[in-house]
Amino acid sequence: MEVLGRDDELRSLEAFLDGEASGLAILALEGEAGIGKSTLWLAAVETARERGTRVLSARPTELESPVAYAGLADVLGDIQDDVLPELPTPRRNALEAILLLADDPDGAVDFRTVAAAVQTAIEFAASQQPLLLAIDDVQWLDASSARALGFALRRLSAENVRLLVSRRAESGAPAPELEQALGDVTVQRLHVGPISLGALRAILQRTVGDAFSRPTLLRLHETSGGNPFFALELARALPVDADPTEPLPVPASLEALLRARLEGLPDATRRALLLVCAHGRLRLSQLDAEALEPAFADRLIEAVEGLVQFTHPLFASALYQGATPNARRQAHAQLADVAEDPVARARHRALAASGPDPDTAAALEAAAGIALGRGAPIVAAELADHAFRATPPDDLATRHRRALAAASAHSAAGDGIRARTFALDLVAGAASGRERAESLALLAQLEPLPRTILLLEEALEEAHNHPELQASLHRQLAVSGRVVYGPDWAEPHAQAALALANRLDDDALRGDERLLDQARSALAHVVVWSVETERARALLESHYRGSYERDERVAAGARWLLALVEWRAGRWALAEEHAKDAHEIGIQYAAPVPQDFFPLGLVVTHRGDLPRARSLARRGRE
Repeated sequence: MEVLGRDDELRSLEAFLDGEASGLAILALEGEAGIGKSTLWLAAVETARERGTRVLSARPTELESPVAYAGLADVLGDIQDDVLPELPTPRRNALEAILLLADDPDGAVDFRTVAAAVQTAIEFAASQQPLLLAIDDVQWLDASSARALGFALRRLSAENVRLLVSRRAESGAPAPELEQALGDVTVQRLHVGPISLGALRAILQRTVGDAFSRPTLLRLHETSGGNPFFALELARALPVDADPTEPLPVPASLEALLRARLEGLPDATRRALLLVCAHGRLRLSQLDAEALEPAFADRLIEAVEGLVQFTHPLFASALYQGATPNARRQAHAQLADVAEDPVARARHRALAASGPDPDTAAALEAAAGIALGRGAPIVAAELADHAFRATPPDDLATRHRRALAAASAHSAAGDGIRARTFALDLVAGAASGRERAESLALLAQLEPLPRTILLLEEALEEAHNHPELQASLHRQLAVSGRVVYGPDWAEPHAQAALALANRLDDDALRGDERLLDQARSALAHVVVWSVETERARALLESHYRGSYERDERVAAGARWLLALVEWRAGRWALAEEHAKDAHEIGIQYAAPVPQDFFPLGLVVTHRGDLPRARSLARRGRE
């Protein structure tokens, strides 16, 4: 079976299975419910069988825990026909009784005889081939089976026996019966913690099937605490058009479990906890410590370096979702009054509002700009969304501007679905002229390439009186058209973008280099992929010199293309220098993307450094 995102744990399991057999070896997989212990346990069982190890297993459930010897019957069920004839009569009779094979199943059974029979059975099985005893959810193993197995395992003479268990690790819970029965036998422990964001994405893609946007994935990962079972349940309950400004809905499959932990809290405790939910990083000194005592006592929250945190994020989601809208607004209003950071203050004002408000909308728009400047596009997108909603419906021009900003912010944050929803609404409601051109250009960024070009051409017709918008549209047509129709089609658009940008830089937009940089970059792209080496080099070196002191990322983009130009020219040492600098700058500014590794990998391949090329290619693929 394929296990995603658990490479370290799988290596530990393989090391356990392959280790030298010196007495009984025990490994316990430990973690919270739903974290993936059973998945790893199953993978280990499958691996052991593939390697020729005999596996005796049991998967007890909570409902079976009161049934005496239920687990032992599962463990010995596969070998009973081989083992029973080899046992002395008293031991055979005892095993037949607990396995419900005896003529008189209600006859008296001596525990020590059963335990001795279990020891003999295990040693007999281990004498034929390596043996793995595997028990999933060992906390539900019935006490009779646990004590008999503990008695037998402490006295084993066989060398090639391993015991693998998975157990739910809960603070304050007693050790499972089997672990207590083993006494002072050494138990190796492997903590199974949260999965990574990338692993969660892969799991959701294979199980739920929907392609979740990065902001939604981040929310699922954060709310589930990296617990794959919780994340799957949350994802299955998530509507397609989920509002990114609202908390994730807690599905019924988890709601009862969470409600049981939250029921009975005093009203004062709930109000204090709601502030913790709404803020996320409150210190204990900022809260009513006395009101929080019941939540601390019930292990719902903990203080980590002075900050009050829920022991699992789902408790916060359930409590916040279960509060009345008025209670939530009051909590956010209280936090808005004390927040010092303008971004946090604006967000709390938005969540405290009950309807459109121009002042709140303006504060949110400004806060979105601050968040974007801080390199937090997901926060900026949420704030821009709030700003649009808080704008009065009769202020059409402002609503249009803020809708454009919200769509762009969602696109930058990786939520194409939300961005496209805004863009479609804008196109449907825009009159002719600049507003329609801007709306079409926005939608074009979110559509497949052939459709993109049609929308950009329509936008260009609408933008005839707005040269700065025309320059941007020509640039986008050059970049998109090069891929669809080739460089000969694209170059006139690139030249037009550059001419307009130069004119604007001289006249209306003096000092604004952004549009000029974009136009130069568009023309350079066309020329590079036209394989016009000398022309491309001249353009790119000029572009690099012009942007080096102003925008490091723009300069890095020029060097990315220069690496390809010099590679084609056979100047591979220079190509590697360009590629290396572009690579290092690219990954400093954002999470790595595949193209960060391409030119450098290409150049070092041709220079013969295959181990390094292989490493770069592997990282790019990942």
